[in-house]
Amino acid sequence: MNKYLPFVYANQKEDEFSKFLKKGTSKKYSINVSDFWIYFNVKSQKLPDSGWKGHLAARPEDKYKVFQIAKAVFEANDCSFKVAKNIECFKILNDPHIPVAEANKFITFYPQNINVFKIVIKQLFTKLKNFKAPQIFTDYQLPNNSCVQFRYGAFKKIARWDLKAQKELLYMTLPSGEIIEDSRVGYFDLPEGVEWPFGSTEKWLLVPEKNISKQSKLNSYSFIEIMAQKNKGDVYLGVENVTGKQVIIKSANPYVKNDCAAYSAKELLRNENQMLRNLSNLNVIPKVKSYFNENNIEFQVTEFIDGKSLDSFFGKEKLLSVILSICNTIRLIHEAGYIIGDVTNSNFIYKDGITYLVDLEYVRKNANKKYKRTFKTPYYVPNYSTKTFLTQKEDLFSLGIIIITLTLGKTPKYNSENLNDAVRILINQNKLASKLNPQFSAFLDIANYILSLSIDPNPYVSENLNQNKIKDIYKYGFYVDSIKDFDTSLLMNSLEELPKQLKKSDYKIGEKWWKSKNFGQYVSELSIQHGISGVDTALKVSAEKLPIKQKVLDISNNFEYGDSYLFGSTGLIWNLIALFKEKEIDSSTLRNEAKKIILSWPEKKEVNDFVLGVSGKAYTLLYLNLLLKDASFSKELKKLGEKIFESFYDIDFETTNFSRINFAHGSVGKAYVLYLLGCYFKNRDFKSKAQLELKKADKIVDRSININKSFFSDSLKYSWCEGLAGIAFGFNRIELLSHGKIKFSSLSKIISFLSKGFCTIEACFCHGRQGILNTIFEYNQYHEKHFSKLDDLLQYDLLNFFNPSSGEWNILDETGYENAMDYGVGQLGVIVIDRMVFRKGENPFFIPIESEMTL
Repeated sequence: MNKYLPFVYANQKEDEFSKFLKKGTSKKYSINVSDFWIYFNVKSQKLPDSGWKGHLAARPEDKYKVFQIAKAVFEANDCSFKVAKNIECFKILNDPHIPVAEANKFITFYPQNINVFKIVIKQLFTKLKNFKAPQIFTDYQLPNNSCVQFRYGAFKKIARWDLKAQKELLYMTLPSGEIIEDSRVGYFDLPEGVEWPFGSTEKWLLVPEKNISKQSKLNSYSFIEIMAQKNKGDVYLGVENVTGKQVIIKSANPYVKNDCAAYSAKELLRNENQMLRNLSNLNVIPKVKSYFNENNIEFQVTEFIDGKSLDSFFGKEKLLSVILSICNTIRLIHEAGYIIGDVTNSNFIYKDGITYLVDLEYVRKNANKKYKRTFKTPYYVPNYSTKTFLTQKEDLFSLGIIIITLTLGKTPKYNSENLNDAVRILINQNKLASKLNPQFSAFLDIANYILSLSIDPNPYVSENLNQNKIKDIYKYGFYVDSIKDFDTSLLMNSLEELPKQLKKSDYKIGEKWWKSKNFGQYVSELSIQHGISGVDTALKVSAEKLPIKQKVLDISNNFEYGDSYLFGSTGLIWNLIALFKEKEIDSSTLRNEAKKIILSWPEKKEVNDFVLGVSGKAYTLLYLNLLLKDASFSKELKKLGEKIFESFYDIDFETTNFSRINFAHGSVGKAYVLYLLGCYFKNRDFKSKAQLELKKADKIVDRSININKSFFSDSLKYSWCEGLAGIAFGFNRIELLSHGKIKFSSLSKIISFLSKGFCTIEACFCHGRQGILNTIFEYNQYHEKHFSKLDDLLQYDLLNFFNPSSGEWNILDETGYENAMDYGVGQLGVIVIDRMVFRKGENPFFIPIESEMTL
């Protein structure tokens, strides 16, 4: 069973708070529930696209009362609103560590016009005057830390995807009708062209200016830059005016707290200050310079450690020194009698052989009193309930995670709610990673030793972390007899059940049909990468869904690349092909439906690559002809082939960059398709041109691998779309298609290189491990000298997701933290490729090799 599928996140559950929010709601409202909010919309009321809207913040102890009072005001004024849907969502919004743009927005309300807005604001301010609340940073907060805050902004989401910045941009409509970006900076900003909604006589809403007195300690420092902004406060790089020395200035905002039992932002900073003073005799802690309060915000000033965060890439040569140093730092703090509580890479800085702990908010004295865990960084401790307590052994577990992260360049993933299972999974992962890339083994042996200490029944002593012990493990290795290997077949048998659950999702026309990454909302709903062509083909959904898709065929062309192989309607042809192969539709239906799609392609200038343009279309039409055993699409196919033939350009042979030669957007994908067309049409020019371009790419890859003998720090260089997995996919298929007459000197090197980098990237087909699995699987199928560690690759992948105690799966997307369902970058691509490798099947989005061999 997978509790997360299809897209059932933990925050989607209903709790007592959810029931309270809906209870006794006026019939004038319709209630809609999303993944994060409960919407209360006044029936038949039409709201503007943008306008003055309000927010309410609340402390954890006040949330029930604040909601009751506010709801009555909204109902009396026919005002629509939304509220955090359950306790967990409330905690997320009020978490001290959340970015400022969304922090503390417990309730959002949408007045239908400016007059209603002013009435609601004034009534709320009066009725909630006895409640204090944290600031909503994008809004104007009414006096005395009021719950009531407001801004001008969008009522309905207006957004687009910025290709250059690779992020979603939000927009709003001004009163003039002009659409501008809604930048949501970390402070209240009145957009140009928008008038302040209240008159100058309404003094009740004016916040007194917070002037800094001449005696303020803030005047002793100059601020250089903001290093971090979070709900709890900011971190600045500053300068001490008298000495000219650089310092770190931290602030703590008032009333920031997400649970009655949790620590507030101020309590966290005060605790850090006390711990810095308690541990000031250690040389691994920054020195405190000052602590003071200014306008109800607390500030701490410490010395600046000008080093490298342990989030950085250190390289093999320096890694042992860094590991020895971090072990020494934790040993010293433990020997002093303290628990660190939040041991993560980002909380340490390495400089001149010393690793400094620079975040001590959760440090506690290791005494008889037990301290409840109120915060965790994902994967640095297992997914415990909040009933557990801080211990030094948990610090050791987190230290093991730090060492794995330093070694692999990414945080390891596992699915466990207890320490023993987590350690077992991680040690098995590390053993596999060491087999795949022996240069990792010495460092991962150290991690395994430290992980095993965290579950050792014997009392932990800090001497376990002494330098000589760590050096011996680095030199001679470490093996844990008690940790048994997992059985791949057992894991796969459990994984087999997941697609059955995924089929339960229903479609609604005009909506995105499942949770996707932000970029996925800006491509055609028909696409393979983020849309129904990928999902339905992977799940072998029956033909009864076909009419629904035809209704959105025209809409698809409104998207950029809406007719392409990976991001558009061409992907739907692959869904038709899958239905045909499953005997859900006949050849006549396949031919006719495919023609409809092809006729819908707009006449335009387009790119020629595989993923977005001409080559992907030609590849698809070629497969149609092979399946239908006729020349239905030959005329169009020949025309596309001519375009590909003319599309190549000169390549710099000195480059080690794959942007010009990769499979998705570069020459290898185009040349692969051109060679197939050359075989199909018996066109020597096509074949010769393709071979020439592929040989150029072979030289560049060979040179790049010889230079980068260890591994790439850029994970995209391993990927199917932009890296080696896609290039090797093309090379391998051309070798097979030419019956060995064309050979690529870099191919076997790429396969070896991909296996070494496998553990350094996240899971997904397009950019992650599944692209590598797909390529190595195909390579193995047809090479006598096959790659012998394919089973190790598969087992490593599965160990990221399986919970051995519950039998549940938590399959993640390319972020390593979320559960997007998409085939290209989400859960489905992981499931499909892992099952394909285990079953020795075929990828439903490529022409089977046997079919290519008939050309």
